[in-house]
Amino acid sequence: MSDTKEKKVINRKKFEELKKQQLRRRRITYTVLGVVGLVLILVLGYSLGIYEKLLDAMGVKRDISVTPVLTQIEYEPRGEYVIGAVNDCIILCDENGVTGLDRDGVWKWNVHCTIENPLMHCGESFVLLSEYGGKCVWAFDGNGQRFRYDSELPIIGAFPGDSGESLIVLCKQSDFETSATYLNCNGGILSEVFTRKFGTYHMITAAQSVYPDFLALSGVYESGGEMTGAVVFMRTRDGEVISTSVTEGQVYPVLEYLNKDTVFAVNSESLRLLRKVGTASSGKDVDKELWSARGGRLTIADAVCVDGQYCVVAFREENVQESSSSVSSLVYYNGGGKEKHRVEVNGRIENVLALGNTVLAYTGRCVYMYNENGNYIGTQELSSEIRTVSYLDSRNVMVACQDGIYRISFEE
Repeated sequence: MSDTKEKKVINRKKFEELKKQQLRRRRITYTVLGVVGLVLILVLGYSLGIYEKLLDAMGVKRDISVTPVLTQIEYEPRGEYVIGAVNDCIILCDENGVTGLDRDGVWKWNVHCTIENPLMHCGESFVLLSEYGGKCVWAFDGNGQRFRYDSELPIIGAFPGDSGESLIVLCKQSDFETSATYLNCNGGILSEVFTRKFGTYHMITAAQSVYPDFLALSGVYESGGEMTGAVVFMRTRDGEVISTSVTEGQVYPVLEYLNKDTVFAVNSESLRLLRKVGTASSGKDVDKELWSARGGRLTIADAVCVDGQYCVVAFREENVQESSSSVSSLVYYNGGGKEKHRVEVNGRIENVLALGNTVLAYTGRCVYMYNENGNYIGTQELSSEIRTVSYLDSRNVMVACQDGIYRISFEE
């Protein structure tokens, strides 16, 4: 018996139908996968803030406004006082010494010490208290006294380093001779790195770079019978002077480091961008004045750097009372000195602060909050004149007014 193979006959209609079914299944699968992928991208983008950053990069203003919540803190200082805040702790110095309160005004600690005419400087990790011309600097944080520095010379000013673990102390050597001492303060234990004397310059302020490699000091000296300003750049490891920028006719009491190399020097009539790259002369070094009052009505109230991106400068009209319809401006400058954002603020700005990605500005009776790109977050009006404002965290602030102490929450 012979073997025979049966020939299979392909039905073209069934074959075409099968191909169409397979194609439809592929399309459905790809559509489902695309939808799932899009949902994952949206969820991931929302959680990481990618879309907000994209809109900000495009210059699109977003509505991120909130309704602030005002809470009065039931604590009455004794006599004259200075007050600030750091890391969710309110710290005040009055006739009782130095006292720490939590954000709700609950007592945490007290250190008995007498500080005549105290000067307060709030850093990111601690609050500094000193006396102009005194010989002591105290540092306090949420747990109480962190350290005390005793100087043999009268102190001009004490400044916390940007890292939160360093301290810069300027002292008076003679009428026109000063010194700068740089100290590490890890764990509250002070260790001096260097002391640098200046025989020509009378230093008045200091700032440390975001990457703690460099310091900038601003001072004044006499030249030809006239007072001239100077900004000196130094290394933190040994106090070696890298370079000096002479600012003829201008003395800058405010220095704000934007990043490792870029400093904004500020006074009421001038804004200057200074950049010192590395330790040798470089073609990338910059020294240029970005703005000058030149006899106009506008002056600078203050300036602060935010999030390593911008220097925010508060402009206001000079000799204008708060009760009048004055308008101030917050201008955001990038590291190249270019204006990137501008917002108008009703009233006469007294001061501007920054923490994290938020910016605070306050007038006589109002506190305003914006984000790092100039988007409006909220406004809180107070019932009496504001004495000072300080951050508890990036969304909660302490406000000391003539009629009491308050906390404002700008949380979402």
